[in-house]
Amino acid sequence: MPTLEKKIMVGELRRSIEKSATILITGYSGIDSNEITELRRSLREAGGRLQVVKNRLARIVMEDKRWSLLVEYVDGPTAFVLTGSDPVPVAKALAAFTKEHKQFQLRGGLIESVVVGGEQIVGLAMLPGREQLLAQLLGGMVSPLTGFLNVISSPIGAFVRTLNAIREKLET
Repeated sequence: MPTLEKKIMVGELRRSIEKSATILITGYSGIDSNEITELRRSLREAGGRLQVVKNRLARIVMEDKRWSLLVEYVDGPTAFVLTGSDPVPVAKALAAFTKEHKQFQLRGGLIESVVVGGEQIVGLAMLPGREQLLAQLLGGMVSPLTGFLNVISSPIGAFVRTLNAIREKLET
């Protein structure tokens, strides 16, 4: 019979996961508390949150059909990284931490209802951020219009320069 405390913990974990668009599961075996604090700080700056969970409670929450595919990633010391916004900065922070701490594991997760593995999280970290992608998209959309305006205004500019040259010649 589960205790009231465990029921509350399961409910809180379920609510946290439901609010999140991205759920990444990590293994933190061999990482000390100072390093976990460092990771939490970098994730907070990136818009994410690290939550250490007990495997038994995580499996209870993962019984829900939406998250049942994530049960395979819950093994050993487990932490969830949750974010409701852009997952790229969070993935970048995790990838940077993984480079510095080889024992830290990116096991897998769920990004916008798509199950991903640890390698895919690292691949996501290599993408430019949301703001940069939007800027590139906007630049791609504006570039043809700018070129078109330059082509249209070129004859007019040449005509104006010719008139200025004639005016200067007549003034001298």
